[in-house]
Amino acid sequence: MTNNNTRVTPKTRTEREKSYQIHNTSPKNIQNSNATYTQDTNIQSNNATYTKDANIRSPQQEQDVHNSNSNISDINTFNLVLMGHNINGIGPDDFKLNILMDYCANKRADIVGIVETNKDRKYGKFWNKQNLEYISFWTNKDNKIKGSGVCIIINKKWEKHLGKINRISAYYIEARLLLKNCTLIIGVVYMPPSDTEMKNELTNHIKNKFINHSKKNRYYILIGDLNTYIDKSLDYSGPSKLGKKPSNIITWLDNTFFVDTFRKLNPKQRSFTWSNKITSTRIDYIWADPKLETRIMKSHIYQSADITDSDHNITFAKISFTDIIVTNNKGVEEQRKIQNVLYTIMKTPQMNNGMNMKTTSKASWRSIRPSDT
Repeated sequence: MTNNNTRVTPKTRTEREKSYQIHNTSPKNIQNSNATYTQDTNIQSNNATYTKDANIRSPQQEQDVHNSNSNISDINTFNLVLMGHNINGIGPDDFKLNILMDYCANKRADIVGIVETNKDRKYGKFWNKQNLEYISFWTNKDNKIKGSGVCIIINKKWEKHLGKINRISAYYIEARLLLKNCTLIIGVVYMPPSDTEMKNELTNHIKNKFINHSKKNRYYILIGDLNTYIDKSLDYSGPSKLGKKPSNIITWLDNTFFVDTFRKLNPKQRSFTWSNKITSTRIDYIWADPKLETRIMKSHIYQSADITDSDHNITFAKISFTDIIVTNNKGVEEQRKIQNVLYTIMKTPQMNNGMNMKTTSKASWRSIRPSDT
């Protein structure tokens, strides 16, 4: 979807499979191709030859990154990348989900919320066995043909921090990351447009969970399709008689100072996440805890036509947790400073001789050399 309210003509599955094959060629082959991908605009266009972004990593680099992220407490920078998508049904096989997750992985996604999966929990167990980078948690779908089922997919570097997984029917799932002196709660929701009883249940649950957002070391993030918008002038384009008033949940989020990450960084941008022939709206969101407002680094809406061919676009937000998590790991920081001082002393001959320090073995040297962060 573009800012002039036109929608890119979606590719056929065969065309997207060809793009996916190009996308999965070796870095050398991709580097030699002429395909380009623009990252700096708020709504991104995916060209017919969809490729990885400019920060593409080789297999060895991927392994190095995986190794360096194997222990979260050793990382000095914590930028959490969150993405959300109404996939409008995963389909009979894994193709649609896999190409989406490949796209998200190239965006360095830590957490991905997907709604309208139309899949049961047992599907997630099967998918988890095939994916080496992410672990997923699913709700069951409803009895209707489409319009239910949500899941949360989390990078395995966070797996050891995972706490309780909470589900409400086929429309809400919630995961907790238990970090040092800090708890991060991520909810993924799909608000069914015509089920008032379910909408009320979901709204009450979110209110009860998020009402404690003022607690110092607890942070909430909500990803999903709320099927409503706040500002008609910015978030809606179409016949005025079809416009809707903001729903209970979105009004509550706004009134309690939760942060619409896209609107925070794009206060006057008319951009949409869903469209049909006559109407375009922004109904898919990533909402952040008020305490995270100053830490929102990036927020975008990406076109999905060449990826999943859904009628919803993909939401993206990058939030810095560095000053939160690192502050809560003061002991680790102090130990790192001590190691750096010792390393400097041993590396400087004058200081080494002046203190009559003996030459250390290679094993001892490695044990105190500073980290790569």
